[in-house]
Amino acid sequence: MKVNLSITILLVAFCIGVMQKNPLSNNQNSTTKLIAKKQSTTDLNRLTIKDKQNYELIVSLGKIAENRCNGLGTLNTKIKIYKINVLLQNRSKDTLKYIDWTCSSEIWDIDNNELKVYPPFMLENCGACDSNFITIFEIPPHKSKELYVYVSKKDKGLIKPKFEIGMIIQRVIKMKDFKFYWDNFFGTKYNLSDQKMNLIWSNSIEMP
Repeated sequence: MKVNLSITILLVAFCIGVMQKNPLSNNQNSTTKLIAKKQSTTDLNRLTIKDKQNYELIVSLGKIAENRCNGLGTLNTKIKIYKINVLLQNRSKDTLKYIDWTCSSEIWDIDNNELKVYPPFMLENCGACDSNFITIFEIPPHKSKELYVYVSKKDKGLIKPKFEIGMIIQRVIKMKDFKFYWDNFFGTKYNLSDQKMNLIWSNSIEMP
């Protein structure tokens, strides 16, 4: 019994020594530290006060939308969905280039906790997307771009809630900026939804 116990102790000590010297173990520790140090924002191309004045977001209430995603659990039958028409105006003398995901948009926000904003694919495709990646969208100087989102409201709500829609405009000024976004915004370091310093707000509208 004493011999077996001694062998067991030696094996445990040997294994601990190997783990301490194992570069794979060290790499795993380094990866854990990197994840812990992950930053959520970057100041690259931060919007100034003047920039936010040049980019105007105008929203208007659209028609009630058909809730086609009940069976998939994305939305439920007690929620009404309204289409919100969005007009993004570029009042500057330069072409506005900004990034967004092709499907799972992270650029939208809403200032009312009783409501929720959905990008189009969530309602129209019930969250299904074949290819989701970051791409560049452009608006020429003194031009505008028509967009739309959906906003949900509980059916039993008696109060007509007022709200504003927010949009994160993460600009691409140089092509190397886009490469930076491509390399770092895929969950590796930065999240587009966290770039609140580049958030602009629309006019206020009321839900029926």
